[in-house]
Amino acid sequence: MKNYEKFSYGKGQKFASRGKANLPGELAVAIRDIKEARRLDPANHEAYFQLGRALTKSGKYDEALNQYEQSIAIMPENPDAYFNLGYIFLGRMEYASAAREFEEVIKLKPPYLSDAYVNLGIARYNEGYLEKALTALEKGLQLNPKNRNISAYIHAVKAKLRKRRP
Repeated sequence: MKNYEKFSYGKGQKFASRGKANLPGELAVAIRDIKEARRLDPANHEAYFQLGRALTKSGKYDEALNQYEQSIAIMPENPDAYFNLGYIFLGRMEYASAAREFEEVIKLKPPYLSDAYVNLGIARYNEGYLEKALTALEKGLQLNPKNRNISAYIHAVKAKLRKRRP
């Protein structure tokens, strides 16, 4: 288990665990429980992270961003918080910010590294940095050669590059 995966077993852990368990369905209950966990144990990075997830699912992206940033302030080695920040920034079409977050994920080398490279490639593509997009996507494909979506993205980037060059 990596450091960022460890829960803080302080006073708020019961509420953090219960809130996380409610995330798939009962968002209001999850949010209430996770806020209580955060109140009881302000150093529990997982409570901030899980609250960010619940707020993201609720469409409260500004609040979610704040929670992910708080989680990172406590536990900067947590790639999941950076990934979720990048996801929100992609959805907002804030591509430079998304790219910055996915680059942080890549530095931390999580098990889903291929996804981080793909999302970095998508962000770079939308910024207009086609060569950087292609590099990121090719790294993602190296890590996950069976993913046909990555191949499709690579094909689209190469086609756009061909149109740019005489």
